[in-house]
Amino acid sequence: MQKLMVAGALLLGLGLATQAQAAVTICQAPNCTPGPEQNVLINAQPASATISGNTNQTGTLVNFNSPVGELLVGNANGQADVSAADGLLNGITFALTGGNTFGDALFNLFPLPGNQANEAVLADISYIFNGGANTQSIAIDTNGQNFTGIFGTAGERFTSVTFRANPLTTGIQDLRQLRLSDVRGPDGGVINPTVGGVPEPSTWAMMLAGFGMLGAAMRRRKQHQTAQVRYI
Repeated sequence: MQKLMVAGALLLGLGLATQAQAAVTICQAPNCTPGPEQNVLINAQPASATISGNTNQTGTLVNFNSPVGELLVGNANGQADVSAADGLLNGITFALTGGNTFGDALFNLFPLPGNQANEAVLADISYIFNGGANTQSIAIDTNGQNFTGIFGTAGERFTSVTFRANPLTTGIQDLRQLRLSDVRGPDGGVINPTVGGVPEPSTWAMMLAGFGMLGAAMRRRKQHQTAQVRYI
């Protein structure tokens, strides 16, 4: 009887574990997550252990690190594009800090250009969520983009997602176009969008140019008014 009870408990445990694992889905297609997502933006940054960015609507901090100790590079101002300093990205983690969580994520694992011997064809996607941690394996298309999404079907909340090439001696070019949805604070409350959102770098440039033109116009107007007073 005791053996039957133990066997039943083991089967129940396996069933619950399988159910929990099945509740998290990893998909491989553009726009395959429930969404809607907000873009993660970064500024171009030199080689560093941590590359930081922010979501464009809520201004939530997102950190990029390497689980295998690589130095990372922020490649452009705008949508997240992070690679390894040595040109071969073996692994990368993106995470929210301070207890913040997200409901789903969509990102693009961009392969190495050309047919290279060290290009990754398999990868492990690991994630930390309110149900614990888990890893699922995916295939990498070496001749195209690899849009990869992760979301839960039972209210899962994620804090980080990690890509690791399998084997680790292989890799990809970069992780780009990261988008997160349903970003919430540590208390579970929805983080309200910042006023006007977080402008993209190109928007900042246009705003600064506009301010400069406005200032020049005001100076010309002031000089013209001064000249008129002197003439009178």
